[in-house]
Amino acid sequence: MNNGNFLRQTHAEAPPQEEDNPLLFEESRKKAGVSTEENRDMISSQHHQVKKSWENPGVYAWGSNTGRVAAPGSTDNVVKTPRRIPFFDGKLLRDIKLDRNFAAAIDENGDLLQWGVAYAPDTKEPVSTLKGKNLTSLVLSKDRILALGNNGTVYSIPVSADEQQSGTKPSEASWVPFWSGSRRVFSTASASDSFPSRGQLGVPGLTWNTRPAGSFDQPHEISTLRGFPVKKIACGDYHSLALDAEGRVFTWGDNASGQLGFDYNADSSIVDAPSLLATGPDTFAFGSGITGSLANNRWTHVQSTPTRIPALSGLFEYDEVNNTSVPIRLAHLSVGSTHAAAVMANITKVDVQSTGSGGHTDDDTNWGADVVFWGGNEHYQLGTGRRNNLNNPTYLQPLDREAEVVRAKKSSGAKEEHRFHVTPRSTVRLGEGGKGRKVSVEQRVECGRGVTSVYSGT
Repeated sequence: MNNGNFLRQTHAEAPPQEEDNPLLFEESRKKAGVSTEENRDMISSQHHQVKKSWENPGVYAWGSNTGRVAAPGSTDNVVKTPRRIPFFDGKLLRDIKLDRNFAAAIDENGDLLQWGVAYAPDTKEPVSTLKGKNLTSLVLSKDRILALGNNGTVYSIPVSADEQQSGTKPSEASWVPFWSGSRRVFSTASASDSFPSRGQLGVPGLTWNTRPAGSFDQPHEISTLRGFPVKKIACGDYHSLALDAEGRVFTWGDNASGQLGFDYNADSSIVDAPSLLATGPDTFAFGSGITGSLANNRWTHVQSTPTRIPALSGLFEYDEVNNTSVPIRLAHLSVGSTHAAAVMANITKVDVQSTGSGGHTDDDTNWGADVVFWGGNEHYQLGTGRRNNLNNPTYLQPLDREAEVVRAKKSSGAKEEHRFHVTPRSTVRLGEGGKGRKVSVEQRVECGRGVTSVYSGT
């Protein structure tokens, strides 16, 4: 008491209350009685994905299957999520290209493989069609396949098996003859049912009526590019682009949607000679973006000015080895008819292959490169399992979802959300437990016409 008054307890601050949501720390996922490699799988989904890509190389495909391309042995009209093509299990490829109704690939030996209803309606798995040419890469037109041999020879063959059997058999000397290694740029009509008419050959005034005497698919030199050290070329349906060693970009062809990177001319949308495009060292998009293919968070009808892709620009990550922030650049871009994918050049790790190797601990894991997808999704070609178009790059779930579910149950006992990582190039032993042959291999992403694939490439 205080002079006959009861003392009252007071506080300068309210008494501490128990937190409604106390901070919880995740328990260790390491389990007793399991191997180091099993523990690494439970610790990291990315490590598990990298290991599976080495143990089970092959091809995943998804999207439109009306042409029996994504799943040759299935009657499903669409493949909503990544699915393996059993024929390619355990196989490595040099290249693969996919259209709605046919596809082609080059196997590890350089032989050409074809499948799809446009090749042969009753084909249920890839068939070897051109052997012994040591092919390295290929591209597709509406009805022909152009393949590059290791010696610089360009081969052009029809897609249809019937036409291959009944058509003219050219001699070795007549395969698309032109000088190789001359650092010149040539263009040619790649489809047999129509001659390019929108300036995409890059030769001013060249039409079906003005073409020189000879075969319809004879090469034409693009003289405007003479003297420029061109290193890469890309062709759309009606326009073309060239990149030289100095980083300069040239465009020509049809500009109806602004796909040449400059304003549309109402008098004529056709530009039949290469024009220099003003760009800088970044990732730009332009043209039609109504399906979201410009990745600019908008549904743009026409974009004639090259615009940076926000999700792929100005990215950084922390380099734990050098204790500094480093930029994340673009490693590879694959563009289909309405959708695209970008593989990032982020820091990766693929040297953790066995216990005690390279001074690694039991907690060290591998991880691959980030990959994002965006654009048209009318045939489920984005692999999200849903059909809505995306105007902003998004991640996919791991390719082998069944294996991921099994891994998650062992790890946390619950469903986990992880993203697909592309395994970068490394020299490893294939097969279960790394007991197979030793090869240099990487995963690659390929976007086609309503179809997408990921394959193990040499």
